[in-house]
Amino acid sequence: MANIRELNRKIGSLRNMQKVMRAMNMIASTKFRKMSQLQFSLPFFSDNIERLERDIRSSFSQNSTLEIDGYDKVGSVEIVVFSADKGLCGAHNSTIRKASSLLAETKRSEGVEVEFTCVGTKAAAFCRRNGYKVYHTAEINEKTLTDETLRKMADGLLARFYEGKVHEIHIIFNEFASTLSQPTRVLRALPFEHSDTPPGGEVHAEPESDVFLKESAKAILNYRLKTALLHSRLSENAARMTAMDNATQNSEDLIFRYSKLRNKARQTTITNELIEIVAGKEAMG
Repeated sequence: MANIRELNRKIGSLRNMQKVMRAMNMIASTKFRKMSQLQFSLPFFSDNIERLERDIRSSFSQNSTLEIDGYDKVGSVEIVVFSADKGLCGAHNSTIRKASSLLAETKRSEGVEVEFTCVGTKAAAFCRRNGYKVYHTAEINEKTLTDETLRKMADGLLARFYEGKVHEIHIIFNEFASTLSQPTRVLRALPFEHSDTPPGGEVHAEPESDVFLKESAKAILNYRLKTALLHSRLSENAARMTAMDNATQNSEDLIFRYSKLRNKARQTTITNELIEIVAGKEAMG
């Protein structure tokens, strides 16, 4: 049985960790509350982006366009991954790693070269550790990744797509559904993902059409990245809140367990001392 001093050390260590966990929970809760209004606007915004894509695909169904049909042969893809900058947020980072690895290995098995754009230091560390080629990295916090920085990132990705340096652009992020559910989503941003939408009216290929498609692709890619970023930040804070709650409860259970062991050890010590006193008294008698 562990001695009383060792048990006291463990209980003290757990109580100190609880202070850190509660502080992290409070910070995550504060950040989550500041972004709480996005819970209702993000699904509506995402639905409108997808509706816009469907309308474009339907209108240009009779024309061969790079934005809709893509390249004849896919030789390289860019995967934009959104993770957290730090850990201690449950499965938020691990699910992103699994989805990224699965998509990358699937593309590699098809003979396609894979590059990563990592938003979040955890994603960048994962890619470098596993030998994946990283084109660009950025921290996901609000101070470094502003709207202007994200817009420049989207413009750079779009330029690489039109120059033929990458033939597809995929985005991986955790989509916020609730504080207990943040499923990982993998979508293809360019060329636009196909659906079963029935074809609409034919649009003749004119210079204005090309300009419209390029501007639409630019806006949609920027909105896709912005939406993924907001979903990822919401999911990270929600996951960290849940993880810290669970960790605090687990530490309480351990403290209760160690306290019982400590009390039992004290009782054993007292009992042994009483036995020694009684035995000594009898020996003297």
